[in-house]
Amino acid sequence: MSASQQPKRKLLAALNPSVPLYRDSYNEYLVFLLSAGGAAAGTQVPLYIVMAITELWSVGVFVTACVVFELAVIFGVARPQMKPTERFGWVVLWAAATALLALAFYYLVAEPTL
Repeated sequence: MSASQQPKRKLLAALNPSVPLYRDSYNEYLVFLLSAGGAAAGTQVPLYIVMAITELWSVGVFVTACVVFELAVIFGVARPQMKPTERFGWVVLWAAATALLALAFYYLVAEPTL
């Protein structure tokens, strides 16, 4: 296998739920990038589209949905291999980051446009 194919195979393996996700620097960065991307816009934009189709949700419903969606992506897709205390810290960190960014998104984008 060439060096250029190795990262592609690692990414495909990391996104395949039937393949165990081992704790190495590549997978640690992958989980971090998925978490950061989801907190920044990955959860808000799809839910914004749903609100555009339905109606404007209350801020509490939107923020809660964003946090639940973000944590489902992290622990469902990324499946990080963490100790229980690390997992708890990760949940607190990304739930708070997602909630703050979702709140900003709601008042800066969703409320004025929907």
